[in-house]
Order: sequence, then C-alpha cells, then structure tokens
Amino acid sequence: MKPSLSTRLSGDFESGVRSRGQGYYYQGRVRILRGTDSEVEARVRGTQSYDVSLEWEGGVLSAYCDCAYNDSSGPCKHLWATVLAADAQGFLSAAAAAYDLSLDDGEAGAGFELDYPDYEYGRRNRYAPSRVAAVPKPPPAPKQPAWQKQMAEIANPPARAVW
Repeated sequence: MKPSLSTRLSGDFESGVRSRGQGYYYQGRVRILRGTDSEVEARVRGTQSYDVSLEWEGGVLSAYCDCAYNDSSGPCKHLWATVLAADAQGFLSAAAAAYDLSLDDGEAGAGFELDYPDYEYGRRNRYAPSRVAAVPKPPPAPKQPAWQKQMAEIANPPARAVW
C-alpha cells in the first residue's frame, strides 16, 4: 500500500502546524478551486482568505501560501489543510506516488528534503516515512431535528405533479 501525500509530508510540518491545519480541514475551511494529479489551487478561510497552491514537477512539490507565516517560518497550517483536502479528493496522486519527493515552500534556499526513500540492507526502500495515523474524514454534519424538518416541509411543500 502506498502512503498518502499527507503521510509522506508530515515530517516537513511542525506538529502544531499540522494540528491547526487539520482543524481547518475538519471545519471545511478549504475550498479546492482546481485539482489534478499534479497540482492543486485552493482558498483557505482563516483570519482572512488565503490563496494556496501546490504543484508537482520534476521531483519537487512547490508549495505557496500568501499568509505571513508561510513567508517567514516554513510551511503553514493553510498548506497542511490543503494537503489533507487534496488527499481526501484524490488530487496530487503523482506526488504521493513519487519515488523521491521534496517540498519547496518557495523561500530562497529553502527546500524541505524528505529523507525517504532510505537505505535498508543495501537496497533503496521505496516508502519509509515515519508512521503517521491516517487522517480520518471529517465528521458528518449533525442531523436536523425532526421538528425543524417538519417545519421546513410545511414552509416549502413538495411540488405536486400535474397530469
């Protein structure tokens, strides 16, 4: 079984950043505007809306977010939330399946090299990331109480077929 993109990239995000990004993902704050097997463009709602893009090309996953944290401190929670959303929707599969993967957040000289594949018994081990629990799907929306459902049906009766 091949690891997910979030599993492969987890070591490049600080645990607090991952936790906050996971919260954003669970709260439905990520809207993917465009996604393919090699790129994603998204908008993430935080204190304001942030534009996020991830593009896989030539063994490098280029990551961009227009928040101030990402400019100064490394990959941000908006990027992590987008990685989780991309995983859930099957985007960036080319990056997730890549033999070698490095994350570049766009800062000059910054490139987050992922150490795997590493060497084991003189052979390259294709997938050797640290074990990270799979990201569960967000909880389903709470069910509407019966009385609210009845009120909605009274306010908006179903259309009747005319023969």
